[in-house]
Amino acid sequence: MYLFDISDTEGEEIKKNITTKANIKPDALKKVALNLGYSVESKPQEVAVGGYISKKRIVLNSNLSEVENVGTLMHELAHGELGHQADKDETKCLVIENVFN
Repeated sequence: MYLFDISDTEGEEIKKNITTKANIKPDALKKVALNLGYSVESKPQEVAVGGYISKKRIVLNSNLSEVENVGTLMHELAHGELGHQADKDETKCLVIENVFN
């Protein structure tokens, strides 16, 4: 079986909805997260991984763009506020993604 990563492709960057249409400042969103009691950090991860949440700790992928990390932070904050901790339930991710689109 062959597996391709987004980094194996060529062409224009895929535009996402809310984070490319909105003018959301990363530092302002991080401040919201901190005020809600979350810590936010960045570390290198696989390109396909935007980030994750574990308890009140959100880890973003330092290999992604600022716009992608804003979207990821919003996504992980939604998981945290809805109580989806360290959960791989795809249905929960789909619900969150549809709220933002």
